[in-house]
Amino acid sequence: MLLVLIVAGIASAQSVNITGTVTSGGQPLQGVVVRLVASQIADTTTASGTFTLTGIGVSTKTPVSSVAGVNSIEFSNNVFTFTTSAAANLTANLYDMRGAVIGRIFNGRINQGKTDVAFSLQNHASEMYVMKITSNGASAAYKFLPQSKGSSTIYKSVSSSDRFLGKTAAFDWLQATKSGYTSHLEQVASYSGVVNITMNQAAAAAPDFGSSVMVFDPTMSMSTIQSTLSGISSNQDGAQFGHNRYAWLFKPGSYSLDIDVGFYTEALGLGLSPDSVQITGAVRSSAAWMGHNATCTFWKAAAGFCVTPTGGNDIWEASQAAPVRRMHIKGGMALSDGGWSSGGYVADCKVDGAVNPGSQQQYFSRNNNVGSWGGGGWNYTFVGTVGGPTSSTQVSRTVVTKTPVIAEKPFLVIDKNNNYSVLVPTLRRDSTAGVSWTNGTTPGVQYPIDLFYIAKPTDNAASINAALTLGKNILFTPGHYNLEASINVTRPGTIVLGIGFPTLAPTSGNIAMKVSDVDGVRIGGFLFEGTTTNSPCLLEVGDSGSTIDHSKNPIVLSDIFTRVGGEYNGLATTFVKINSNDAIFDGSWLWRADHGTGAGWTSNKNLYGLIVNGNNVTCYGMEVEHTQAFQTWWNGNNGRLFFYQSEMPYDPPNNTVWSEGNGILGFPSYKVSNTVTSHEAWGLGVYSVFNVTSTNAYEVPTTGTKMHHMCTQKLGGGEITHVINGVGGVASSSVLEYP
Repeated sequence: MLLVLIVAGIASAQSVNITGTVTSGGQPLQGVVVRLVASQIADTTTASGTFTLTGIGVSTKTPVSSVAGVNSIEFSNNVFTFTTSAAANLTANLYDMRGAVIGRIFNGRINQGKTDVAFSLQNHASEMYVMKITSNGASAAYKFLPQSKGSSTIYKSVSSSDRFLGKTAAFDWLQATKSGYTSHLEQVASYSGVVNITMNQAAAAAPDFGSSVMVFDPTMSMSTIQSTLSGISSNQDGAQFGHNRYAWLFKPGSYSLDIDVGFYTEALGLGLSPDSVQITGAVRSSAAWMGHNATCTFWKAAAGFCVTPTGGNDIWEASQAAPVRRMHIKGGMALSDGGWSSGGYVADCKVDGAVNPGSQQQYFSRNNNVGSWGGGGWNYTFVGTVGGPTSSTQVSRTVVTKTPVIAEKPFLVIDKNNNYSVLVPTLRRDSTAGVSWTNGTTPGVQYPIDLFYIAKPTDNAASINAALTLGKNILFTPGHYNLEASINVTRPGTIVLGIGFPTLAPTSGNIAMKVSDVDGVRIGGFLFEGTTTNSPCLLEVGDSGSTIDHSKNPIVLSDIFTRVGGEYNGLATTFVKINSNDAIFDGSWLWRADHGTGAGWTSNKNLYGLIVNGNNVTCYGMEVEHTQAFQTWWNGNNGRLFFYQSEMPYDPPNNTVWSEGNGILGFPSYKVSNTVTSHEAWGLGVYSVFNVTSTNAYEVPTTGTKMHHMCTQKLGGGEITHVINGVGGVASSSVLEYP
């Protein structure tokens, strides 16, 4: 095998100075938003149609000089060959993505010309590394990136303040958008010069969302709408592992309806504000199919409505993977209806009355305004919630007054001329509390629907990747997508949005979706499902060993759900891997099935739920269950987590096959590696339903880590011996603060 390692380039800041004129039919066009997507620079055309884009752009790669005379590095047949222009003292070390030394390649003096050094990569050939080379006192670090079998590339590490694109020939995209006109989109090869744009008036034809998306208008007969909704709800009632998927879209206006949201159904109001779509009746979830035991009511969602509940309370009786977002409830909200329940997630909502959690074992509330929040279970966590509990003296209630950094999930909207767009909410960094739409609408950027490729279940990875290559965003409609290869999201600022629980299933042992280590990508609204051929990962974000600072424009993941088993026997080594720095993960359920088709220790195999390798990653509303090793494994520094719910696997046959080793029985659900120097988490609950033993529910370094409000619950015959690091009693138990 020959691995040629090429010093490929280094990023450097570039000034932007682009001017131009936008015309339509030969006349200047005013009010066009012209934007450089990757650089986040925008201007609006004047009455004469002119625009000017100035600022600092995203850097491209330019050749870099080698460190202290090292001209090239090659690897062939377990031998590194260094070519130098002069004799030098050389040290070359290889590190893994966590900063641990894989091995010392060389340390000594080399002569001018070529020097061969034996070094085996047999056990590491598929990994990414950081290579540090010091020669005559000067040092440089390089990312060692395997590109394909038999070849690799290294990139010189960039400063933490720089941004660059590593895998695209042209480095930015120019967009021009205006309501009523077909959007303009093109790659730019230079950040200077004149770019003139011609735009055409757009036809008002509605986009083709396919037969599983139903669009309702307030001028329609309410009885006809109700009949349609009730028929689908009845079919989806109890269809826990059914194949059908639906999205219900409601145009702005007033309706009198009972919207019963069933399995794999998402109900969405299309207004810029939740108050634009008024429902008198209910937008609700029911677990009547299981005698109001809601512990198996999953995979449904609602957002974008103002509800006046006819019974006083809007009832959302559900557990995991059933998020409620951007709702205004003119009354109370009940989270159960007399039976057991194990939720849940609600964010960016306003509830005028009281929230009654009822039997909910745990719940997560973020950036909500509520009249009050009563009751209490094992683990209720409130972040940026106005009107909720204020006391944090009990383990079962965790209160964080402000959300440190968040961007709400993108959502579909329609205007009075029936033009569709996707609003991408602005990143809020300033420690927020309450809803994003306090002033009526959520601040953000609207992207016309013609900037999106509308994917349908007949699409595959090839057709979706072709659209991405052309600069399109992707809107996935409901259904199952069989992916013969990875979906590759490489362009900064790309929006990939699913409605109606589109299910992405890799069919060839591939990763379902890979996101490059670039700024501003938004991914939201998906169920990733492992198939009978094992995938190393279902969703991977960024490059291993990343050193890039994305804090100004992070990648944001919203409503990401995964599973193996249930519908069929599925396999995946890891569900989600986050390598990018500064990423935000908001709302998730990563589930190895404990029931349904293929549920068994040797059938639906899955080691890890979430692996975090990036630094400064923030997670909200994390639920991960039943994986066969660490449910969550944190390797990056400065990580933050707000709310954690995890059941350990039900089915380990014994501790011989299920143990971390070194005298530790079982695996902790939440693992922070010893190499991590700083980490903080709030509101965590780990439960056992097995017949074996786990020494700890949580394992973290003894220094640099702050853990707030941890509990364990025993729901089966086995034992969790300690809460964290040998501290805390046998489950059920709790620790308020550690250390």
